Amino acid sequence: RTGTQLWISDPADYPWGIYGFSGVIAYGKLYAINFDGSVHVFDLETGVQEFKYYSGDAGIETPYGHWPFYWGPIVADEVVFAGVGEHSPTQPLYRGAKLHAFDAFNGDPVWSISGWYAPQALVDGYLLASNAEDNRMYVFGKGPSATTVAAPKVAITLGDSLIIEGT
Repeated sequence: RTGTQLWISDPADYPWGIYGFSGVIAYGKLYAINFDGSVHVFDLETGVQEFKYYSGDAGIETPYGHWPFYWGPIVADEVVFAGVGEHSPTQPLYRGAKLHAFDAFNGDPVWSISGWYAPQALVDGYLLASNAEDNRMYVFGKGPSATTVAAPKVAITLGDSLIIEGT
């Protein structure tokens, strides 16, 4: 309300790293993506970095040595969604880019999917994302997910057939 500086973050370790390139505030935290391959999570009250989520080592697959975050983040239902990419990629697009979903409170991975996905919106538990690899829109959402397996509860002789059923 007053414009008084509350805190300042530590400088980025990576030479091309920039905080706040794109970020969002949720749950009393700032989630800021970075070209250093991480989503940095800062406490809004203290400015202390609580944790960071790392996209992984890319070796020589990218010019950075890791996969830079460029798209998102979007936060909902205690999950952060952020996509790997960059502002001016060369063709063909480098391999290994993913859309990442991780826990908003501790950075534990929830899921990831390969592709140059840019999360666009999240409504009613459905994430809308465009994919630069095929120029299509995708919708990700929680669906019915269960595994059932049934097998005979008897010993079988070596060489006999056995049917395992399930969905």
